[in-house]
Amino acid sequence: MATLLHNGPESTIVPPASSHQIVEDDIAIAGTDQDSSALSSSVPSSSSSSSASSPPASPISANGESTLTTPLQSLPTTDSSTALPLPKKPTEDVFAEPFAPNLISKRSTVIVDSQTLNDNNNHNTNSNNINTPVQKPTTPQAPSLRNIRGPASRGGISEYIHKRQLKASLFLIAFVIISHLFVPPLRSFTSKCLLISYVTTSSDGSVYTSIGPDDVYFVTFWIVVLTFLRALFVDNWLILMARQVFGIKSFKITARFAEQSYALITYGSFFAWGAVLLSHSPYLTSVQELWRGWPHNKISIQMKAFYLVQLASWLQQIYVINIEERRKDHYQMFTHHIVTCALIIGSYYYYFTRVGHVILVLMDAVDIALALAKVLRYTGFQRACDATFVVFLFSWIVLRHGLYNYILYSAYTDVPRLLPPKCYYDEATGELIRCFTKSAYYTFVGLLAILQGITIIWLYMIIRVLIRMLLGDSAVDSRSDEDTDTEHEKEKKEK
Repeated sequence: MATLLHNGPESTIVPPASSHQIVEDDIAIAGTDQDSSALSSSVPSSSSSSSASSPPASPISANGESTLTTPLQSLPTTDSSTALPLPKKPTEDVFAEPFAPNLISKRSTVIVDSQTLNDNNNHNTNSNNINTPVQKPTTPQAPSLRNIRGPASRGGISEYIHKRQLKASLFLIAFVIISHLFVPPLRSFTSKCLLISYVTTSSDGSVYTSIGPDDVYFVTFWIVVLTFLRALFVDNWLILMARQVFGIKSFKITARFAEQSYALITYGSFFAWGAVLLSHSPYLTSVQELWRGWPHNKISIQMKAFYLVQLASWLQQIYVINIEERRKDHYQMFTHHIVTCALIIGSYYYYFTRVGHVILVLMDAVDIALALAKVLRYTGFQRACDATFVVFLFSWIVLRHGLYNYILYSAYTDVPRLLPPKCYYDEATGELIRCFTKSAYYTFVGLLAILQGITIIWLYMIIRVLIRMLLGDSAVDSRSDEDTDTEHEKEKKEK
């Protein structure tokens, strides 16, 4: 093939020694896949070369006239600046790591025609140099909820806080602990965060606690601790488990798996903790013992720690549902959390910790079954998910509508009989403990009724899931999981 150099209206034909140019030097070519395919297509096969009986005809006749059939005027003109440059010996940077997979041997002979070389030259017009470094492709990072969750799509302050909550909470925890250990002047503050306040030893040697404003420090510190633990588990460990152990590919399903796995851990821990305390309580078998002997102002250290950490957990969940992607039942969940926190705070202030303890245990027992059913669904164990959903539905009806309404009925009927409205004083010191009034009674019963109303709305949604199961569909929590149905079905088909 001849090389045509066009300079203005005149064109010059430079005849090569053969139809291919042989470029033999200490060079290496690091090209893209298109360049490699161009090179391979330009190299003649051995069969065609062996079958040729005579060398290719020269485009110049013996008398010096051109034998080309295409007129020179029809050929595209090329500026002299685009002429094929002389090959340069590349620098050592060409043999850096980004070029390593595409390198041809340093001492190899590459046979290409002039058109291919021109194509390669035009491919590098942006760099004008074969030695221009190519950007090394980045390695995909491990998926994180910071990249796939709602705050990333909502933007604003929510995204800013969500991306920094792990490091910020770890810094605050470390600051409090280190200050408590090595800065004695700060121990009056840090001890309120790390230890239970208002601990008293009675004359008979028993240890109990009372309530006070310093409990706010303990609750606040545990909100930070739970924020750190959730970010550590959900945004890191459980994400990797979903990807590497269960092979979940969808970002949204990965996020749901991490959330529900963490919920399973927290609800299971709180239920075990509360069940142990309940097994040693006098109100395990008698609902009237929830009210008899009120006010219960002498609280054990274990009960107070359980109550305050539970309060911190529910307050932290309010933070979570507002900082992350909003679900279908966002406002029901938000209202439920507000009412639950109001009940915990109100029962703690009025020393109704016994009834609060029982209700928290009932709630956690149901949430364990729900979280487990969701985890089984996201990991592909659909039959186990359906069976667990049946257990969840049974426990929901028995615990949240059976025992809970029994407690609500007892609060409505037994409290006025056992607790007449008046002020109650400590028998030993004569100190005022609390005054039980009609307004406090109606507020307490009203909050319990509101919480039951929210669970009735959820029961309606759960029954819809049961109907879908009876019609042959799988169990899906319609309260917040319907947005993942389509994506989950796609992933099942891919598997």
